[in-house]
Amino acid sequence: VERGAIVRTISSEGLSWNVVDDTETLTLRLEAQDEADGELLKEVRFYVDLVDNTPDSTVDPAEVLFQTIPASEWEGDVWGLPRTTFTTTLADVAAVLGLSLGEYNCGDQFNIRLELELTDGRVWTNTFKLQN
Repeated sequence: VERGAIVRTISSEGLSWNVVDDTETLTLRLEAQDEADGELLKEVRFYVDLVDNTPDSTVDPAEVLFQTIPASEWEGDVWGLPRTTFTTTLADVAAVLGLSLGEYNCGDQFNIRLELELTDGRVWTNTFKLQN
């Protein structure tokens, strides 16, 4: 049996953004777990992209690596599992995608995909979705 790894969301704030206020913030408190209680964690990479759900679908940026948080920046919780806080703003996500205010609209969707890499090179991923 091969065992994997997960990134668990402990808490979240700002899951919906107002598209006319690019100071809107998303904050995720995350916990990593693997078969060695987080000792195998190398890093977690955060990728972003946009799904343009407007009728004309005029914007289609490619997924971009947004941020990497290495294991050294995670701290143990009361059970010894590594935890970190990921915070970003709508302006930061739009900028890394090369988007300006007005190029995304209500109903569009910013995706944040996490990749958890272990010290043995294995990578685990899933997609976390934000709705506007």
